[in-house]
Amino acid sequence: SYKELLEFGIPSSIIIFCLNSFVTTDLLLVKHLFSQKDAGVYAGLSLVGRVIFYITAPITTVMFPILVARFKKGEDYRNILFISIGMISAISILVTIFYFLFPNFTIVFFLKKEEYLIAAKNLGMFGIFATLYSLISVFSYYFISVKKTAVWVLLLIAALLQAVLIYFFHSNFQSVINISIVVCLLLLISFVLFYRISPS
Repeated sequence: SYKELLEFGIPSSIIIFCLNSFVTTDLLLVKHLFSQKDAGVYAGLSLVGRVIFYITAPITTVMFPILVARFKKGEDYRNILFISIGMISAISILVTIFYFLFPNFTIVFFLKKEEYLIAAKNLGMFGIFATLYSLISVFSYYFISVKKTAVWVLLLIAALLQAVLIYFFHSNFQSVINISIVVCLLLLISFVLFYRISPS
């Protein structure tokens, strides 16, 4: 119905848009604020860092229809969320540790060019950002599946905050990544609190 489209479809679309903005806003701003060479290096760093998300995204994809089905049937669905979070956390943490231990090898393996090695020192921290983003993604799809789309407000605020902070505080790659980490961490904490206080 049109009412359901307005009450559920539009907020869900905003959620998806904001999710995508978290991994595109930093690229766009770096391209605008840094030199062309630095922007290219950051794009390569981002591509490698987001491997964590690409690996864990199928878990969220599988989780979503299961949650929707259980929610419609009135069955318990929270354990599916917990299992998904556990799997994503385990995979993401392991890959991030690998990033910290072997950044040069990882950069060369994926990008095949040593010119990107100047960003190798930032890879581990980008892995932390990608881990937080993956957890935010699974929570976002969970909230959509159980029609708790009011979280679009939190996502929109966080997306705007990331953009504003990067625009004004971008001395180097690390500052850009740190901003993304802090914003995502605050959003993830907000999601956990929202989950705890919202009715099942």
